[in-house]
Amino acid sequence: MSMQEKKLTHYLEIRPARHTMHDGLATDLARHLHSRQHLGSAVIVTEEPLKLLAVVRKQWFKLARGLQRERASTVNAQKILHLTYAVTRMHNLAFTAKPPEQRPEADVFFVRGDQLRLTPAQCYSLYLTKPVEAVTLESFISQLPPESLIVDYASATSRLTAHLKAKATLSEQVRTQWLHVTEFLRKLHINIEDLARQATLQPSLLDDAIDLLLDYSADFLRVASSFQHSLQLAQPYEPARETKLLYNTLALLAHRVQSLNTGQLDDYLNSVVLDSSFFLRESGGVKDQRRRQLSWLLAYHQQAGHTRICQKLNALAWQHSGASEARLAAAVLTLAD
Repeated sequence: MSMQEKKLTHYLEIRPARHTMHDGLATDLARHLHSRQHLGSAVIVTEEPLKLLAVVRKQWFKLARGLQRERASTVNAQKILHLTYAVTRMHNLAFTAKPPEQRPEADVFFVRGDQLRLTPAQCYSLYLTKPVEAVTLESFISQLPPESLIVDYASATSRLTAHLKAKATLSEQVRTQWLHVTEFLRKLHINIEDLARQATLQPSLLDDAIDLLLDYSADFLRVASSFQHSLQLAQPYEPARETKLLYNTLALLAHRVQSLNTGQLDDYLNSVVLDSSFFLRESGGVKDQRRRQLSWLLAYHQQAGHTRICQKLNALAWQHSGASEARLAAAVLTLAD
């Protein structure tokens, strides 16, 4: 079935032409890939796969070193955690100059146009740095998942533009999904704009919202996941600083609700900003530190009246911690009562 005969759900982004891999193409590719790496695999079409792979990978690790420096210069626990995950992901990404059928486990494929046959799994990004025969390109695009993005540096899609939607449509979908998020939260009397502005000075406001959202966790996580997916599909996407703060606040709420709801105690503890100086004065290993964190959090949430969070933490303590930690958690709740 040709592209004209099926309903298209693929998108096109035209990037400025780069005549050689050294005139900014590698840098632009690395940055673009970085913004979309969480979506899945990517295919880059080039005349010289090995050479372009080498220069893009060099720029890729340059970006990773920049994130490492940023991580070393911040004391914000949330940012440190986010950057740690990002750097780890970047170092684990597998680049190859072989087609997907020869190395299916890789993440980023550098191939010639005549090697465009089978798409790798979850390939949401196709980069064209050189023209490709129309029949070959059309066949390959038809195999891509819905809402994939074709990034054209070489006017390679001139015959197909009428059958591909503009990338701007993806940005519009982000804004539409955000309206769904704010409407859902509004019904629960949660103003995410107020949260984003005040949470840094009053972290307890986030916990108040999380305690309420735990009663509606399935619906909330569904709405938040739909928004996050639309945001990932639209990458690279640079909203205003204030808007980005709103998106990050939603991501933090969703992460903590999901961690509590799915039994990921360590993920929840790692996402909570605590007074690190308190723990630096304490001796003991990781388990001792986790036990003290859990004890402190339970006492704090009990005092703040976060009944649902306390119930989740207490249940997680019994499921994932040693017996002594579970007894400690129960003791804290009993003493708080």
